[in-house]
Amino acid sequence: MSTLTRKAWGDLTRYRACTLLAMTTLSIAIASLGFLALPALLNVAMNNQVRQSHLDDAAVSTRVLDLARAQLRGLGRLPLGEIGSGADSQNSRQSPCSWQATSGLTGTMA
Repeated sequence: MSTLTRKAWGDLTRYRACTLLAMTTLSIAIASLGFLALPALLNVAMNNQVRQSHLDDAAVSTRVLDLARAQLRGLGRLPLGEIGSGADSQNSRQSPCSWQATSGLTGTMA
């Protein structure tokens, strides 16, 4: 053992209260760094979980059709939603996780 190592061990054993205080301070500092990193680590873990469990979404684009009254009445009997609901977009989306479907249909009365 070198002289410096012997002096360090001697000081640590001689001044036990200071040694305990220094060790506690260092432990708290290291733990606080871990607490600061925790939100970022949780965010990465959650993003990975969402990416792994993400099911494919399908978006179907449609075009506006000029339908006659008889055609609109025929479509009104289908369980697609309300005809002429005034939806801004003509999108139909089915969620793979549930059996609910939303649709927006617009038509002009000719």
